[in-house]
Amino acid sequence: MSSPHRKLYLLLGFATVILILLFASQWKRARRITTAASPEPLLSPAPVSLPRSPADQLLGNPGAALSVVIFLDLGDQRSRQALRELQGVIERYPREANLIFKDAPFGSVFFVAAHERAHRAAWCAGVQRQFWPFVAALGSRGAGAKDLNQAARDLGLELALWETCTDAASTTQYLSGRAAENRALGIKRLPLIFINNRLLNWTPDLNLAELVESFITR
Repeated sequence: MSSPHRKLYLLLGFATVILILLFASQWKRARRITTAASPEPLLSPAPVSLPRSPADQLLGNPGAALSVVIFLDLGDQRSRQALRELQGVIERYPREANLIFKDAPFGSVFFVAAHERAHRAAWCAGVQRQFWPFVAALGSRGAGAKDLNQAARDLGLELALWETCTDAASTTQYLSGRAAENRALGIKRLPLIFINNRLLNWTPDLNLAELVESFITR
């Protein structure tokens, strides 16, 4: 091979190595670049028109400046835990806030009847003015048939009246009305919490009680 050709090939080889090194450097830099998602606001900016009813179970001061609404499924452990934490907040700030309970017994295809039974039982405990103690008891134990019966006994409910109420047509009508409201609102995930009609964007890794208290104490 002649000397000019050898020099040309050497130059081409050297240029190729340089290009490869430059490409590798740019590739490494590109890997370090990440696109961070915009953080979701703690409260959704747009308020939602939530239906209110005299049948709503309310804990705390009805005229409080801070109103918390929770849609939940009593058959769901996460929902019961959220409710338990919120009850604790209202017990600490009974004048400054209130909590409104909204039935949303979704469950799964196979367990929806069991989940609905828990809501029937709670509603009928409310007929005897024991709604909040009843759901608090479920939060500490569970919402199976035995748990419901034990909670009713522990609270001293009139069991015959309570059991009759759970199967009453009026109870069925009440829950059907709530189911229609939930469908109209497009509720699909639970628990769903609103503060003064604005959706609270929270995840289980956040302390729910502290979040709600921050709106009371600020």
